[in-house]
Amino acid sequence: MAGTGFSTTFREESTNPAPLSNDLKITDIDVLPNTNIKTATITVEGGGAEHHIHVDAQGLLGISGQDTHMVTLTNSASSSVYENVLGTATYWNSADEPSASIFKIQFQVQDADDKQSSISEAQVHIDFICDPLVLLLDEPNTNYSTTFSELDKIPVKVVNSTSIHLSDVDAQKIVRGTVTVVGFQSHWQDSLQVLGADGSAMNSYQGVTISYENGQLSFEGEATLQVYENILKKVHYSNPNPCPPSLSVLLKFDFIDDCEAHNEPVYTNISIDPDNDPPTIDLDTTTSQDPLQLTYQFFGVENTNPQPLVLFERAALDDCDTMHSMEYLYIIMTEAGDLETNEEWLEFDLSGTALQVHDTSNDFEITYMVTPLPTAVVPPSDFQMVLRRVKYRNVARKPFETSRELTVRASDDTRTETASAILSMDRVPLGPTITLGK
Repeated sequence: MAGTGFSTTFREESTNPAPLSNDLKITDIDVLPNTNIKTATITVEGGGAEHHIHVDAQGLLGISGQDTHMVTLTNSASSSVYENVLGTATYWNSADEPSASIFKIQFQVQDADDKQSSISEAQVHIDFICDPLVLLLDEPNTNYSTTFSELDKIPVKVVNSTSIHLSDVDAQKIVRGTVTVVGFQSHWQDSLQVLGADGSAMNSYQGVTISYENGQLSFEGEATLQVYENILKKVHYSNPNPCPPSLSVLLKFDFIDDCEAHNEPVYTNISIDPDNDPPTIDLDTTTSQDPLQLTYQFFGVENTNPQPLVLFERAALDDCDTMHSMEYLYIIMTEAGDLETNEEWLEFDLSGTALQVHDTSNDFEITYMVTPLPTAVVPPSDFQMVLRRVKYRNVARKPFETSRELTVRASDDTRTETASAILSMDRVPLGPTITLGK
């Protein structure tokens, strides 16, 4: 049989079979051309279920073993018929990872006199592709879910350490990888660490360097799949933020093997179990004074030309757990001596909000209560805006020079937080004046 030495290529996992001949010829030097052929076989040397040979018998010949490693053609027919049929033979390989890079395909025919031809061979070269890693965070599930408690703040594992699984059909090592907080922003304070048995953070493990920056935990270093699997079992998530900006954190895993193939994206979803934090109040974000020290200046003995004082223009007020449940803001002004409530007071600017203010007073104390209008839902930012606008006004001709204590109290539907300030009186003496009369 002519054609020995034909070479072809099959690409791993391709759906396009490879031809096994080109201008195949059958010759018999003992007889005239077109001598009848009785049978023919096409066989993959060594066999195996991964091999598939397909022949188009065109209805002219009997066929057995179609799409297996050995195909047999039967029925007596001319050599030209067998040439045409054998010339349609193709090969494909169904293995995820073919068992060799070259396979030999053997052709042999038998004539009407039961004489076997010599074996002609075609070679199929496998064009391997780099298969991706398979990462299962919670086998048999691809992805994983867990919960982090804001109250306990105990780091949680980001994979199921009893069922995580890494596999790769054509690679034995991983060279690098990342676990990334999707959409990370620095003020979120998300943290990813590889923790040892004693709870300490690890910066390397069996030749793999570990680092964390800007929401991404990175691994660098060639190591076996088992080593990387062991590392992932130790990855923990935590967040020290007393007010996490989101109640859900998504982590993406991306690892690369030694032929530069990535795993298909897999994710861990971390639900944040929030603590019932009280509102937070900072009367002046530029200082750590507690209580905050304020000073009201009045001029001369008789408080000439009194001007209001903005008290808390740099205040911060928030409530991360009940963003739409702030109930009230109290400001209480107290004086050790006698408080002339008709000559000094606090002014509120409620414009742009759905808030209202009520006040009650006696000789020593004035209480202002800022609450939402009926049926209104007011976010903490509106309370903060009102707090930043509060002004102290004193129109007394001779103000008492004792200090005033200001107590600011914010409450949500369950908890209350308090801050305080001391408002001191500072009389600025005026110089002498000359009155010439009328």
